[in-house]
Amino acid sequence: MDQGLFAGANFVIHVLLARQLSEADYGAFASAFAIFLLLGTVHSSFLTEPMMVFGSGRFEKRLTPYLNWLLSSHLKLTLFFGAVLAVISLGAWA
Repeated sequence: MDQGLFAGANFVIHVLLARQLSEADYGAFASAFAIFLLLGTVHSSFLTEPMMVFGSGRFEKRLTPYLNWLLSSHLKLTLFFGAVLAVISLGAWA
């Protein structure tokens, strides 16, 4: 039920945005949203999924170093994605 409500709400929001924004504005939104989803998928596949699969079993005895590695990796990945988005936004602004 929660996934159905989430998907339905996203559908309604996208339809409303498509109807109220100009074609260029909605195209820019759709491109930015696609990049956001791509970066979120990369983040999830590199950090979240391995943590959920391997975290409790494989790193049971050395959980603190593993969590420190996850936090530093998350920070590095976030800074990288932020830099990529900053370059893209500066390019779009120029």
